[in-house]
This record gives sequence, structure tokens and C-alpha cells, in this order.
Amino acid sequence: MVLLLSKKLFLGALQVAVIILSILTLLFFLQRLTGDPAAVLVGHNATPELLETVREQMGLNQPLHIQYATFLGKALQLDFGESNRFQKPALELVMARFPNSLLLSVSALTLAVLIGVPSGIYAALHFRRADGVVVNLFAGVLQSLPSFWLGLVLLLIFSVQLKWVGSVSNLEDNLLRRMALPTITLASFYVARLIRLVRSGLIDELHEAHILTAHSKGLKPRRVLFVHALRNALIPVVAFVTLDLSFMVGGSIIVETLFSYSGMGDQMVKAIFNRDYALVQASMFVIVVFVLVVNMLSNRLYQMIDPRIRA
Repeated sequence: MVLLLSKKLFLGALQVAVIILSILTLLFFLQRLTGDPAAVLVGHNATPELLETVREQMGLNQPLHIQYATFLGKALQLDFGESNRFQKPALELVMARFPNSLLLSVSALTLAVLIGVPSGIYAALHFRRADGVVVNLFAGVLQSLPSFWLGLVLLLIFSVQLKWVGSVSNLEDNLLRRMALPTITLASFYVARLIRLVRSGLIDELHEAHILTAHSKGLKPRRVLFVHALRNALIPVVAFVTLDLSFMVGGSIIVETLFSYSGMGDQMVKAIFNRDYALVQASMFVIVVFVLVVNMLSNRLYQMIDPRIRA
């Protein structure tokens, strides 16, 4: 048993190491494919002497394999260099924005669960009625709406027409008003997916043999629903919810940019346009590590709530 557990831990650690190494390798070569980093830093009007001096300072005059080894060595020490624009360590700038992105993602995920799970239960219990069909159709429409389009519509209605909220950057003193529209926009897709996931899972579960047996024993319908059916139907939902958190942190770029929200996504978009390679690399590294951590926690949680996985 101990040997099997040690083998699993070793294989898990090896898998994480390979993924991180692959991402770092990809980041290194993508930087070279976008042009000469030294030329971007000094500008195209710089003299050849200045360009060569900067290349030497950045180590770009060395062979590619030495540059790669140097990059990996510094990355393993969490050193991605300094931001060209801010002249500060890139990882420090990213970690300063990370809590904002995490707050937005947790808020959107909480909203999605509070709306999606009850709506999915309602749609499953009334799937033959018109109101249940309407809930399912609403989820389908909501899932197909692009987040940038929905965000623009919300800005037009609540900011331009109703003037309930203004620019996100001007609402730093009011957390609720500042977070409302970005949270709703980011949560919309996940609300729709949770509705359809809960609905389909619960409908299937309500037709299982053990549910019919519970009804035949005279158990109250509410007990059958919440104790026997819903518990099993929500097992895959828990896994999806934990994974959605990592997807939100990495995929909130459009929403953060649209609402000028000071998160990692907005920072990374600006870094890409400014060719701030160190900041882009640090941002991608943080996102990858966060996704890996959440995935491992999700797998562990899934094993805890579903005995069949442990078996």
C-alpha cells in the first residue's frame, strides 16, 4: 500500500514537472519567434552599437541552448526578469494582480452555483412542463452568447442608459458596484452550463432503479430527491465547479479588458501589445501553476466524494 502510494505521488510529481517544463520551453521559443527582444526594448531607431550592447546585457549573443538553460535556471528560481515598462520584477507585478483575478473568478463561480444548481434542479423536476423547457432553452441561449457581446450590452444598459454604474476604474471605493457587471458577464456561461449539467444528471438519476425502489418503500419525495438522487447527480458537478475556477482565472482576459478591471488578464493583454516578454511569461507561468494546483485538488475531491474512483 505504501509502495503504491509512493508510486502515485512520484508519477503525479513527474507529470507536473513535465507540464511546467513544456510550458516554460514554449514560452522561451515563442519569445524568439516574435522578434528580437533587444530590438523591441531599444526601439528600431537605435544604433547597431546600442543594439549589440543590449543584446550582450540580455545574453542574446550566446548560443540558443545556453540561453535556454539560463532561462530555465532563472525560471526555476521564479525569476522571469524585469518588466520593460515598469522596471520591476515581472512575477511581483503579476502576483500583485492575482488576488483581483481570483476575487472576480470566485465571485462569478459563486453566482453561477447559486443560480445554476437550483435552476437545474427545477428544470429536471419539470422537464415535461413548459416552464422547465423554458429554463432549458434559456440555458442554451445564455451558453451561446459571447462574453464580450454580453458585457457590452450590460455596459450599454446599466452604465450608459440607466447610469447605475460608471467606469470600473472610477468605482474603487465601492466593491459591489465595481464587481457587479464583470461578475455577471463572467458567470453567464457557467450558469448555463451548470443548469444543463444538473438537469441532465438529475433526470437520469431519477429514473435509476434505486430511486424507484426508494419511492416504493414509501419514502417522502423530498427525501428521495435530496438524499438519494441529488447527491449522486451532483458528483460530476462538484468536479466541474472546481475545474471552472481555474478556467475562469485563465480565461477572464476579455472580461477584465472590457471592464478595465485590474486583474492579470488586463495586465497580460497590455503586456502583449507592449511586447513586455517578462510580464507575459510570468503571467502564463502563474496561470499554469494555478490550473495544475486546482486540477490536483479537484481530482482529490472527486475521489473523496465518489467511492468508485477510490476503488
